[in-house]
Amino acid sequence: MAYSFSKLGGKYLKADIEKTDKVYHRELKGLFKRLQCDCGNSHCNWATLRRGAERFVCIHCAQKLRADSNNKIKSCMGTYLWHPDEMAAIRRQYKTMASPSSKTNEDEAVEKQERAAEENDDPFGFFADVL
Repeated sequence: MAYSFSKLGGKYLKADIEKTDKVYHRELKGLFKRLQCDCGNSHCNWATLRRGAERFVCIHCAQKLRADSNNKIKSCMGTYLWHPDEMAAIRRQYKTMASPSSKTNEDEAVEKQERAAEENDDPFGFFADVL
């Protein structure tokens, strides 16, 4: 059996983690796209999983934070597998943003395009409005 280890020390079956990959990344995107990094950058598509201080950061801040071994830096753009313990940590920090009532019309439109792209082999979502 192949295992996958989270940045927070969790051990999971890799097959289980791969099954949740798209769902986790869709949720992460819904969270970070509304944020602005402390430095002012609006592209917060990286996360630091420092225990108790989890937050989304930009690529420049992520590179700086890597120097501190307490920071576990991870991309939210789909290049890394995310694990349940990591998602739980991010959800705790951003729980109000993750609530269904915080969705905007734009969020719903993006989700519709993403679902259509996945279901119809339309990787760029060009045909989401006509499907």
